[in-house]
Amino acid sequence: MRTIFVAVLTAAVVTGCSPSSCNREPAETSRSDPQAECLRNLWLLDRTTEMSALADRLTTADQVEPKTFAQFFDDDSGSTNCPSGGVYSFGVVGTKPECSIHGELPKGSRTGKPEE
Repeated sequence: MRTIFVAVLTAAVVTGCSPSSCNREPAETSRSDPQAECLRNLWLLDRTTEMSALADRLTTADQVEPKTFAQFFDDDSGSTNCPSGGVYSFGVVGTKPECSIHGELPKGSRTGKPEE
């Protein structure tokens, strides 16, 4: 089950889609826009937590293993920091990831910007 989860999540990150259209990843962000990159990271952290919860049958308030996130970020510990220097809190099922600088993704938005 874990292998399938990783394959689907990797496909979602690389292509921007997966089963049920993967709630579509935010549009490509410019690496020179720290807030946009932060929101993209929050989106990725949120989707990774959700998919891991499904794959591992976790329930609300369960902690996702940090190594689950490691493959998507440079730091092998599975943690990452906001490009603006903020710190992320993430990995608890049922709790949205949050940045100490930019907050969390706005409700009803997949990209951190109002839906069009």
